[in-house]
Amino acid sequence: MNSFLSALVLTALVVISSVPTAFGYDLYSRNEFKQRWIGFHDELTPEHLNRLCAYMETDAKTSRMLGELRRVTGRQSALELMAVLHLCADTEDDFKMQLNGPAIFGQANIPEAGQAHTMCLSRGISVGDALATFIHELTHYLYIRESCSADLKRYKDVETFSLATIQDQGEEVDAFLTEFSARIRIEHSRMGVSYLFRENFTDAGQFLGTREEVARLLLATPGYRENFSKRYDFCKGQLKKN
Repeated sequence: MNSFLSALVLTALVVISSVPTAFGYDLYSRNEFKQRWIGFHDELTPEHLNRLCAYMETDAKTSRMLGELRRVTGRQSALELMAVLHLCADTEDDFKMQLNGPAIFGQANIPEAGQAHTMCLSRGISVGDALATFIHELTHYLYIRESCSADLKRYKDVETFSLATIQDQGEEVDAFLTEFSARIRIEHSRMGVSYLFRENFTDAGQFLGTREEVARLLLATPGYRENFSKRYDFCKGQLKKN
């Protein structure tokens, strides 16, 4: 009987050990992404950033984004990159960063030309959320165009402006699709993606929907609608000055 049980245990161990090879990731890797990436009262260190970069280096697309970040900033090490990535200034009551839109875990500051570009990530969130947020904000940081670059005469009202602008290069549609797709590829799971979008992605991270569908869904939220409405008014004001 003992020999039989030993054989069963050995067989189970063989099956379990074959799972990472079959699926291409460690059996317990998903638990890694659920851990807190940095404590609520901890300070950012190069080790925290290195952890996120290590995950991004496992994926060809996000690895290229890291390379682009290092190229445009001239900063190579995690310690050097902390000059452009820091912790968000969380409030005492809410450790989730308040943004201009409904995204809650970070921010990319893309100011006017000549000023410093920065990104921030929130404390107290999971490794998976921090990784996804870094990719999201890095998309803005690397690819978004300057404010008011669009020709407002092309749009009859704020709604058409918002629907078009949110789909522009580096804007929210790009950032969310890049974030979700990368998270699926890196975590080998769609569970980290919002249920609103999860079924529009394959297990390989390929998006099956349309960009306009994503744009309309985002603009249905008050935060993004208000954000792009303010941008429309700001750009109109800039045109009058010029």
